[in-house]
Amino acid sequence: MMPFLKQTPDNPAGIPESLFEASYQALRADRLKWLADQSQAFFATHLGRAMSPHLVQHTISQCAATAPYAVLAYQRAVFHTDHRPALANVDIPTLIVHGAADFSAPVDVTGRRSAELLLSRIRGIPVADAPIICDTRLVVRESA
Repeated sequence: MMPFLKQTPDNPAGIPESLFEASYQALRADRLKWLADQSQAFFATHLGRAMSPHLVQHTISQCAATAPYAVLAYQRAVFHTDHRPALANVDIPTLIVHGAADFSAPVDVTGRRSAELLLSRIRGIPVADAPIICDTRLVVRESA
């Protein structure tokens, strides 16, 4: 996740490591429960979105089919990897499209911060979440 999730002295808006560790331990303890618990926030169904329950279940099934070791390693890498130095090398115009309701990648920590570092334009899609492409394709095309 761009540019850097972890809260550090030079990234004060980041996510505190204690919150990451609590989520990581819950994932480690019961991955299927963790996936089910995250699905509502991930798909922003609590905001009244008309999301197919079949798509939600399919996504959970795909995640559950991934090797537990890979999921845990991925979670650690996503949280601890600082992409800010690499973003400094991007020298082309960039449009960042970010779901304003994206629980898995808070817009202030990821999308807006990336746009600031890239001197880019960000387009927030209201009530859109992490799987923004699932039902907002037309909105994204029209706003680009």
